[in-house]
Amino acid sequence: MGTKGAHAHIDKMEIAIKPGKNGEIIYKPVFSNTNAESIAWKKATNKLDDYLSNPRNKAKVVDYLENAKVRWPRKGAEWNHLQKALKKHDIVKGKLGKMKKIGC
Repeated sequence: MGTKGAHAHIDKMEIAIKPGKNGEIIYKPVFSNTNAESIAWKKATNKLDDYLSNPRNKAKVVDYLENAKVRWPRKGAEWNHLQKALKKHDIVKGKLGKMKKIGC
């Protein structure tokens, strides 16, 4: 089992960026102690939306994912989906993904 999608570090938050259904872009906290309802999380994901909505920045991320496929070929399929999702949207607005419940 490995990481799906990519990670971004913004304002001391680590955000997982994943492809969703119908070309959606999904954000999830990487660490379970991150409160996805907090103001800090919302500010960080808004900054990520702004960053990914800039065509130059989006192109950098898409290129980075393309180059990463050479190093980690088993992740190529999921990164293809993320690249397509990023290219699909002029304005990126990530959605909070469902969190896994831990414990019984």
